[in-house]
Amino acid sequence: MLQPKEEGFYEGQVFVYQLSPLPGFTTRWVSEISTIKPKEYFIDIQLAGPYKLWHHQHQIHPVDEGVEIRDLVHYALPMGLLGKLAQSLFIKKQLLETFRYREDKLKGFFGSLAGHKSHLTIQPLKTNG
Repeated sequence: MLQPKEEGFYEGQVFVYQLSPLPGFTTRWVSEISTIKPKEYFIDIQLAGPYKLWHHQHQIHPVDEGVEIRDLVHYALPMGLLGKLAQSLFIKKQLLETFRYREDKLKGFFGSLAGHKSHLTIQPLKTNG
């Protein structure tokens, strides 16, 4: 992550990442926290980057033992048939690996709840083009 450097978390906050999705190819991804509903969810969207569309809702659900986080990701790839091929060859796998990594980090920081499974929905959207 290249930005932000400041502390805090707020609507309109912009994040800049440098990604290397393929060997020898580096790109920037700029996302924004578009919506925050405290203690319920927040949404980040892509402003610029590798996706045609990126909408990620982080849902926060209180449970008896603590808090459960659920992720709902909708995305679309550019480049038509080439994007669909990339989706089946490596994009979905990379996304799942990224979220598994994040889940492991969260478990390391906060622990995990016995009997609670991961709730991740990654949904590629069908678009024209």
